[in-house]
Amino acid sequence: MPESGLERERRCGWLPERGRGEKRIVWARKRVATDQCPKTEITAESQGWVEAFQVWKTLGERDWDKMAAREVDALMTLEKELRAERNDEQ
Repeated sequence: MPESGLERERRCGWLPERGRGEKRIVWARKRVATDQCPKTEITAESQGWVEAFQVWKTLGERDWDKMAAREVDALMTLEKELRAERNDEQ
């Protein structure tokens, strides 16, 4: 994949370390910041949790006692962050 100036500027994680330039904050929002493109920070597992959260918010009830603790924790973390965003809007 050819690299562009923007990919180097954002320090995309798929670039070799030497091709990313100096470490610095490239994205920040409230309490979160990263020194490389946020898209390269999202794992397939994390994306799955976001999708499960969207389904839960759309369809409602979940069978919490049959879920792995890690998934429950992920969904509750996303719920907490969603509520914080909503509170900041007001």
